[in-house]
Amino acid sequence: MENTFKDGRELDDEQCARAVDIDLDRPPKELLAEIYKEATNENQKPDARIAKTAAKASALFARLSADQERIARRLIYLTVALVALTATLLVFTIYLYKDTHFQIQREQTAAPPKVKNP
Repeated sequence: MENTFKDGRELDDEQCARAVDIDLDRPPKELLAEIYKEATNENQKPDARIAKTAAKASALFARLSADQERIARRLIYLTVALVALTATLLVFTIYLYKDTHFQIQREQTAAPPKVKNP
């Protein structure tokens, strides 16, 4: 979306915000295709091409940044879950070790001593 109307008027803040929301909802491949399209459009002045290309690139960077934030949050949650499961396994292992140790001691004290026959 351009930042001026055909008659040269600039977009107001609300219209710019709508354009940003539209660009942020689009897939990165689509934004990248538009960047190439704007950069190679010979019908526009070079300054306009650069400005539009930079705007689309900024939208692409914002979109990728939002995706990265979502993935980073998910990675943090998975890391916390992994730490919790590891701690649970450690506690369970310690419990089983102590239980086995006490069971061996009970068996040794309950068994009669072995005497060798001469």
